[in-house]
Amino acid sequence: MAQRKSNLLPIILPVVIVGALGFIVWRNYVTPWLDYNRQLADVETKIQAKLVEVVEAQKERATRDRFEMLSLPSRLEDATQEYQRYLLNLMNKHHLALGGSGKLQMVGPPTVVSTGPKSQQYGTAAKKYETTAYTTLTYLLESRVSLADLAGLLREFEDTPLLHRIRSMTVKPSETETAKSEGDGEGDGEVKKPAKKSGKKTYGKKGTFPVNLTLEIEALIVGGGERRAKTLFGPDDALVEVNALTFLGNGPAGLLLVPWAVGPTGPLSPAHVAKGKHDYSTIDRKNIFIGYRPPEKPEPTEKPEPTEIDVAHELDMREYYKLVAIIKTDEGEDEAMLYNVAKNMFKTLKMSKGYQTFIVYSSKNDDILIRGTVLRIDYGTVYFEHKGQVYAIHTGESLKEAVASPVPSETLQKLGLKEAALGP
Repeated sequence: MAQRKSNLLPIILPVVIVGALGFIVWRNYVTPWLDYNRQLADVETKIQAKLVEVVEAQKERATRDRFEMLSLPSRLEDATQEYQRYLLNLMNKHHLALGGSGKLQMVGPPTVVSTGPKSQQYGTAAKKYETTAYTTLTYLLESRVSLADLAGLLREFEDTPLLHRIRSMTVKPSETETAKSEGDGEGDGEVKKPAKKSGKKTYGKKGTFPVNLTLEIEALIVGGGERRAKTLFGPDDALVEVNALTFLGNGPAGLLLVPWAVGPTGPLSPAHVAKGKHDYSTIDRKNIFIGYRPPEKPEPTEKPEPTEIDVAHELDMREYYKLVAIIKTDEGEDEAMLYNVAKNMFKTLKMSKGYQTFIVYSSKNDDILIRGTVLRIDYGTVYFEHKGQVYAIHTGESLKEAVASPVPSETLQKLGLKEAALGP
């Protein structure tokens, strides 16, 4: 028996030694390494979560900044005064009657919405406070208006860069009269019946459809909008003053107004430009009270005698091409630049081949207005031939001004352009 135990000892002893070494390696090296990787993964997860929170916070801040710019002025007095003035101008522009049945009034006190209590540490003491998220101003507008003017009002209201909305709208035909029901004579039962008509009433271009309009309008004052100007529209007065001083100091005029122009309240705002426009004209055309009315055909009129440019249907491109610069190239050649302010395009004029002849088409590209050939480029003046006559365009002038009168023959002789003036 003792002999068998002695034979197993060489086998058991290495196993015990290897197991002990493995336990030591696992406990002192593998386990800390796994814990380190686990902690590192947790830290990376937290970092990614924090990065997501930062991005979301930046988006929320950008949205809040945009809301602050679209808000009414931060002071309640300025906001009520400016917004009521805006509504009155809107009513006057779209022929909404004031007085009598027409009125505009503020409904109740402003509604203030807070963000909830927050705590801020002041030394060893903590003080709780509330911040205003936004304040709502509510207005009630009642007036008599035609459907066509109502469509224009809604279109302009939508295009106005402010945080406001029409919460409710009621439209009723105004051609009704109230009559007391016969019976007890106390007048406690009123009914509305259609007004008597003295003939067939037509609506459209010659006759509008009047309605009684009631609008409930809400506008917001966003908390923290102290940076916003006191006026509803246009750039800040301080920015305009700085721009004027820059211009007086021979600086670039208008450059400081670019951030406002492309901002949320500017005319070139990306959100305003890219926003789809609703076709409010269908309110009048598809009248829900009398049914659909097709567009009226215009009455036939005598066709006017054709002129060189029909300004009623297209633009005179000669008026929009202006000589903006005359420079000298690196090769020493004179080069003139014509700029089309309507189409934002340039034409390069030179005495060399390929640039000496230029063509100006009509706005519909169906007619040639000018086929010119450059004869001479001087300092501030370009001489060109058109229909056998020589004309001169000076810096800042348009082609329409240039072709109004040809160059006198005496000037042509001095410049040596008499032969060119005779044409082919």
